[in-house]
Amino acid sequence: MGRMYITLKGLFDDLGVKTVIPPPVSQRTLEIGTRISPETACLPLKINLGNYIESIAQGADTIVLTGTCGPCRFGYYGVMEQEILRDNGYNADVVILESPTRDPKAFFQRIRKISGNQSWPAIGKSFLQAYGILTQVDELLDLSLRKRPREKNSGETDRALTQFEKQVRSCCGSREILGLIHQYQDIFAGIEEKENGDPLKIGLIGEIYTLIEPYV
Repeated sequence: MGRMYITLKGLFDDLGVKTVIPPPVSQRTLEIGTRISPETACLPLKINLGNYIESIAQGADTIVLTGTCGPCRFGYYGVMEQEILRDNGYNADVVILESPTRDPKAFFQRIRKISGNQSWPAIGKSFLQAYGILTQVDELLDLSLRKRPREKNSGETDRALTQFEKQVRSCCGSREILGLIHQYQDIFAGIEEKENGDPLKIGLIGEIYTLIEPYV
């Protein structure tokens, strides 16, 4: 979903857990998911399944997702997606993180499982570092939103953002990721703006996933 993979990559890198980042969402992703989804299923479910299958093709054997929470039916799709994958011959281990208020013991057991059985202090430290990545990525994206309509050289912001996303996939751990983010914050800050730029402000409304995911 959007650039959330950057935060999660940093988290699992710090925990010593190998991750597979699927290719950016594309028409192929949607077509893969649509082939095995119920006809009336929503777009996010189809793209999720496409993401999972593309990741499995790259070697992923475990899928982690949240459940029973969120602003839409996404929170209830975990079990359905698990069954659809199994019915179509994909036997990846699906770990669904449900709200800790329902079953605290099961929640923390699953956290321990996906963290490679690291100690709780190590897990806590990694989550704090991941939160730092999350806030810095948000700041970077906010800066890109400010620069894009004001840039003097058309396309400069998008080119920088595309380059950032290519490079971040090669980073290892929160330290490297944060260093790259700070580097690109400086790059974005240095993008020259038009004189007297006063761009039109547009408010976007609608389903949360379609607003967050760039391809959609």
